[in-house]
Amino acid sequence: MYAFDWYDDDTVADLPPGQFPPRETRKLMWGTGVLCEDLARFIAMAGHAGRNDLVTKYSALLDAIRAEMRQQLFNASTDSYGCQGSDALALTAGVATPDERPRVVAA
Repeated sequence: MYAFDWYDDDTVADLPPGQFPPRETRKLMWGTGVLCEDLARFIAMAGHAGRNDLVTKYSALLDAIRAEMRQQLFNASTDSYGCQGSDALALTAGVATPDERPRVVAA
């Protein structure tokens, strides 16, 4: 079971509102992870170019995306974003908050 948890877990149970089936969760986390990494690069480039207006703009957008993904996907009762792959993406893309990180790693 654990070997496939990173990639494919099609177990669909009665999910509460705002929760997605595992396959959809992975797609959302993958897309969000890539978007967060891209925005982080834009923020760094804007900073190097002295464009503080763009740093502020992209930072606010990045924070809003991360907050929405936490709200929609983080399950506080399991300390998980859905599966190990989604947890890893949440950690690397900065979606998981600093206080969530140890719990997500342990989940």
